Amino acid sequence: MIAFIGITADVAILFARYSQLARAVDSAAISAANQMREDREYPHVRLAATQFIEFYGLNPELVDVQYYDTLPDDACTGPDPDELCERDRKLVRVTAQIGVDTIFGSVLPFWPDRIQLEASSVSETAALDVVIIMDVSESMLRYTSYEDWADPNISKGVIYRPPTIDEIADDYSVDKADVRENGFAGSAGLLTLPQATVNNYLSYVGDGINEPGAISNFTVQVDNQYFRSLTGNTQSQPREECRVRWFPGSYYTSTSSYVGYYDDATGTYVDLPTLYDEASGITDLPETTFRGFVPTYNFYDCCNDPLVTGEPNDAPGFSNLICQPFRQARDATEQFLERIDFARGDRVGFVTFDRSAFLINPYVPDSDNVPMINNLRDATAVVQQLLGVRAEPNFYVYDNSGPIDPATQDEFVGKWTGLAAGVDSTGTSIPFDPGKASYSVDDPLIPEVYNYPARNNCPFQNAGLPASYSLFDASLLKISNPLDASWHSYYDPTDGSPYLESASPREVNIAMSYEYWSSCRGTNIGAGLRVANNALLDPRTIREDGVWIMVLLSDGGAGASDAVRRNGAKLNPANPYFDTNPDINIEEFGVEGEYGAFGVCPSGTPSNPAELMTPGDDNPYATFPHCSDEDWYTRHRCDFRPLRIALFDEEDAMQDNDYVPYGAPGGPPSAEEELDWNLERNNLYDVDIGQASQCQIDYYDVDDYARDWADYVALQEIAGSEDAVLPTIFTIGFGLEFPERVTDTGVVLDITRQEDSVRICDLNPADCLGEQLLRYIADVGDNNLIDNDYYQDLMTFDDTGEYAGVIDLGTNWDGVLDGGYGERGPCQTELGYSVAGDYDIDRDGSFESSERELQRRMLLPQVSCGNYYFAPDGNQLRFVFDDIASRMYTRLAR
Repeated sequence: MIAFIGITADVAILFARYSQLARAVDSAAISAANQMREDREYPHVRLAATQFIEFYGLNPELVDVQYYDTLPDDACTGPDPDELCERDRKLVRVTAQIGVDTIFGSVLPFWPDRIQLEASSVSETAALDVVIIMDVSESMLRYTSYEDWADPNISKGVIYRPPTIDEIADDYSVDKADVRENGFAGSAGLLTLPQATVNNYLSYVGDGINEPGAISNFTVQVDNQYFRSLTGNTQSQPREECRVRWFPGSYYTSTSSYVGYYDDATGTYVDLPTLYDEASGITDLPETTFRGFVPTYNFYDCCNDPLVTGEPNDAPGFSNLICQPFRQARDATEQFLERIDFARGDRVGFVTFDRSAFLINPYVPDSDNVPMINNLRDATAVVQQLLGVRAEPNFYVYDNSGPIDPATQDEFVGKWTGLAAGVDSTGTSIPFDPGKASYSVDDPLIPEVYNYPARNNCPFQNAGLPASYSLFDASLLKISNPLDASWHSYYDPTDGSPYLESASPREVNIAMSYEYWSSCRGTNIGAGLRVANNALLDPRTIREDGVWIMVLLSDGGAGASDAVRRNGAKLNPANPYFDTNPDINIEEFGVEGEYGAFGVCPSGTPSNPAELMTPGDDNPYATFPHCSDEDWYTRHRCDFRPLRIALFDEEDAMQDNDYVPYGAPGGPPSAEEELDWNLERNNLYDVDIGQASQCQIDYYDVDDYARDWADYVALQEIAGSEDAVLPTIFTIGFGLEFPERVTDTGVVLDITRQEDSVRICDLNPADCLGEQLLRYIADVGDNNLIDNDYYQDLMTFDDTGEYAGVIDLGTNWDGVLDGGYGERGPCQTELGYSVAGDYDIDRDGSFESSERELQRRMLLPQVSCGNYYFAPDGNQLRFVFDDIASRMYTRLAR
């Protein structure tokens, strides 16, 4: 009996110690796998495993770590190969032994004094599918300067000061209207000529350069010595497209919005007029806008590809890119690729977004390779050659049709082949050649009529210019939405400016034009999330046993959405360039369109206008945002069709009225091709504005659209299952500067004080909207739940599947008192924090308790939190990418 009791007691101890050892070895295996992802040497991997076992209070006699590279040569041959031989699964096995002294070993002759326990665990550094979502909007070149062109690898740092229409008119002793439209000195008016003809008029003169143009008095002043004296390198002229170009929209283009160089002494960017002052032989512009011609060193195609074939240092595609700050973001992205373990199964995809979003597939369409790239060489080539500012089909024509090089059989053939002037109804790029020598300048079907290779060019800009600055007689202002008569007597309450500036002929304030701002839209974050999600779910690429990661980088708030539908029907876009008069001798331009054809950009109501209709409160006038309100804390709902699929199994919810099923005459050739066939024809959509009961059409904006896509992509509540495979999302706010920090009463605000945070947001709406949106996406993407208490109030589904839209800071949607929200989100302040300020957030003249609560719940600007990172510059961005890489997930295999 005594022996039985002794053995039972020892066995119980052994079971307890083995359980402790097993847990320790499981943790050690995960730690070892993480060390492998960090590319640590074997001694570091073994040390990490040992330390984890010791952390459990154990003193191991043996710790053995094995993975594929440590196996003997014959371990993976024969009928029974080692389990670690599955190289692409990145398996790590940790085995540990401990000795356990028995209680009755010295008493019972058949019972050992000490028993050795051994446990093994295999962990798997899960194969990652990473989608990098890059903001390539035009703001990503805002700091491009002549100094960037002077880089020794480019050596094109030549400064150009363009002529103005005013100066040309004075030189010819004619009126400015004659130069622009009526004709002068034997020449037709510049607006009546192909832009290539006008550009040929330019003469380049200065510093020993004398390149006469086709006509006199169109002199561009040239300085090629300024940067030569600073760098010691000879600076030569770039190709003509990247010097100076004709741009009627320059009437609105501020000279101070162009950057000259970066001043290391002050840590600030110096504007172009200051550089003109410093450069010898360059005179100041007589106006604050360019008025006729603009420098094109900061046009996206020029800074994406500053060198031409045959020049020293020229490399394929966008390899020589100098657009700033995009170059910094791209370099950090390339470094991040080195942390992705392609050798053991990781893959990466690239999505760019601006007006729309685009998944880059560098391979020929019928290749066995897919857009989720499985090797470092090709991933690096995509970053270097294909990632550039505005690198999406609205601005470039993409071609991956081949052919394949017969010598190398390399299927990487993708390239941007030329400029684009938007896309047609099927999403196909419309080619645009600013060098075209001959065309009819008032033909609306010719993209060169209304597109110019200059920064800030917008599709309808020509039609919105004052009459003498355009051939189209301000036609856009005659047809702009909102068209409803209820707006005819509307005045912007912030500055008193009228919406309707003239009743006959109708002319509206261009700053309040839906067509102008929505056609010129960019930073379509919602589309970026959608296309990234499609990349992970594509039947050709999907891996449900892997870990899905999205990394979204942007420098501001959402500025665009895709086109919407009304009751499933496509909406007709306005066309200010279309001649509606059948008399060939009379030109009357402009065809009205429908709201939503260019995406959402709400006007509100005359009694409660949206941001589009209140440009007077912007400084300067009519600045971003245009298509969303300035308040980060609002949320509006609309009929977001993907939710119908997720919540109610309405499989046809995203099919518009033009969708053609397989079997219909002239339709898809097979059931398998039905979806792609309709996608190519733009017959699927995501938002319907047709039913007032389901859509706040007057206020649903681009920020709401981006949040809707974030919810759909990552929320477990929408997926409907805890087992659903959902992506983890990291977001990066790149270069969000919050530069305005002085109130209109002269109070200097401190960005590190909680009391000042809302005021700073109010002064910097673009940066604030961007950071708060990126924090929201990161909150959704860290654990597939909304942790932020405030957003839980805003985003809750009622029994119809619509957003409940309850905005009550005292209770949550159940009516449970505050505290029923669960753990607070990482981007919220602590519950006990007290705010001393009294900022009137909604500017209604009073300070409510809810406004104090909002201030309390708002984390300081420029603070990283959870899966959101703030990166002020390229150097910090590298650290951000390193931290994201270190947080890639590892799981226990067995």
